Amino acid sequence: KRYKFSGSFNASYLVTRLGDKGLPDYSLSKDFKLNWTHSQDPKANPYRTFSASVNFATSSYDRNNLNSFYPGSQGFADANQNTKGSSISITQRFPNNPFSISATMNVNQRSKDSTISLTLPDITITMSRIFPFKRKNAVGKERWYEKISMSYNGYLRNSIDTKEDKLFKSSLVKDWRNAMQHQIPVSATFSLFKYLNISPSFNYTERWYTRKIEQSYDPNAVGNVKRDTINGFSRVYDYRMGIQVNTKLYGMYKPWKKLFGDRIDAIRHVMTPSVSVNYAPDFGASHYGYYKTYQYTDENGEVRTVEYSPFAGQSFSPPGKGKSESFTFALDNNVEMKVKTANDSIKKVSLIDQLSASLTYNAAAEIRPWSDLSMNLRLKLTKSYTFSMNTSFATYGYKFDENGNVVDNDRTEWSYGRFGRFKGYSGSFSYTLNNDTWKKWFGPKDDKDSKDKNKGNDNE
Repeated sequence: KRYKFSGSFNASYLVTRLGDKGLPDYSLSKDFKLNWTHSQDPKANPYRTFSASVNFATSSYDRNNLNSFYPGSQGFADANQNTKGSSISITQRFPNNPFSISATMNVNQRSKDSTISLTLPDITITMSRIFPFKRKNAVGKERWYEKISMSYNGYLRNSIDTKEDKLFKSSLVKDWRNAMQHQIPVSATFSLFKYLNISPSFNYTERWYTRKIEQSYDPNAVGNVKRDTINGFSRVYDYRMGIQVNTKLYGMYKPWKKLFGDRIDAIRHVMTPSVSVNYAPDFGASHYGYYKTYQYTDENGEVRTVEYSPFAGQSFSPPGKGKSESFTFALDNNVEMKVKTANDSIKKVSLIDQLSASLTYNAAAEIRPWSDLSMNLRLKLTKSYTFSMNTSFATYGYKFDENGNVVDNDRTEWSYGRFGRFKGYSGSFSYTLNNDTWKKWFGPKDDKDSKDKNKGNDNE
């Protein structure tokens, strides 16, 4: 409908008969093709959006279409197109409600071997951040538990890779890949002693699978690995927690007027030191059951152990291995200057917009627990021009391996009395466009320019 949506729709049905009926070379094929585009006006519905871009055809449609034999025609171009893609998506938002739902269907075809990859549906459920313990009718000061917030992201995915003639004969349980993932981040921000900001966080992720694949050694199987698919509900979860503590330190400097004059009013330096602690257990441990092993004897008579995950290769990957217990130390700096303008007003000028450094220590690492030292610099030269630079310094010294390559050793650069080995840097220069920029470039001239122009014409 006008001012609501626009698009196009085209459906074709093709029946092809080759040879004479009753003879061995007789064949009959029925194909169809669907082209559909749909674009919704953003103002049509503030709570629901729908879009479609469909280019679907059976694998033999383009080959049997007579137009595919004539170069330059659309059918000839379609016949030489090996892949096709289609997608349909809808998003529903609810007024005065933190939830929103999005659903997508994706189809990818390869006409060369009639392979089709279908995802139906791919659903995302989102809940924006809420404060579940906040009182509706608050009286007095805010309680500490009222600052706890949480959100939710849920994903449901159902997909299959198969041939076109087997799509409608496939089993939803045995052939389709079904999985669901839930993510629940919880966080809060508290003040301690009026100067320290403490931000604890907890992130929980859970995955639901409808199958798992057990592996075992079999010399007669492909790759010497036997795979058994076990259908059934499986629940896999992981979590990580952390806490960040930061504060701000302010320093004010009044320049010496005999040296700098009266134009510079003050220079302010803001330092933001922070310490972050993050912890995640080793979900590769045997008691979780997310990873398993099998053994075999190689041609040299040595026993080999292979580790695998029964949930690998699915829509959502299982939790990673390894324990994480990291401490991150960061320092952020900002330097500004107040200057007096011609009309005696105060103007802020950024000298150093950001100068930061960070270093991480992983207490769970057995070797080389320190990360490289990373530093960032950002300068706002004007309102539109910005210069940024990133650099890093190696924490550990280096040595040469048996092939002559440079590798890190286990001794820090500090133990040698050095700051760190320079590893390289990257820089960027950006220019920001705004409304004032467009007016300056393409807008009308001001009154002064117009008067000067008219004055010149009068003199002529």
